[in-house]
Amino acid sequence: RAKALARARERARTAAAQAAAAEARPRANQADSMLLDEARAQVAAARTAEVKADATVDAQRTIEASVRAHAPVDSTADRLRSMGVIGDTAEGMPDLDAVLRRRRAAG
Repeated sequence: RAKALARARERARTAAAQAAAAEARPRANQADSMLLDEARAQVAAARTAEVKADATVDAQRTIEASVRAHAPVDSTADRLRSMGVIGDTAEGMPDLDAVLRRRRAAG
């Protein structure tokens, strides 16, 4: 009799565990489940395409912004490069650095 009660309890526990697992699992035997699965897949694909398109637009904007940001840096670098040049050195005008070196060497 004790063995029978133990078996009955075990069966009840097993049945309860199976019922809980069945409730947690979505039912796939519904009439519209195949259509819903297809619709979900289509929506996911559309969202992925939108995200990729948005990422492409964001990347292009970032590139354009970085190009615009680098332009002032280039003009600043040009100004710094030309510092110390008196006039245009191509026309024979002296370079300030060269003039100061000659003065230091002479003095």
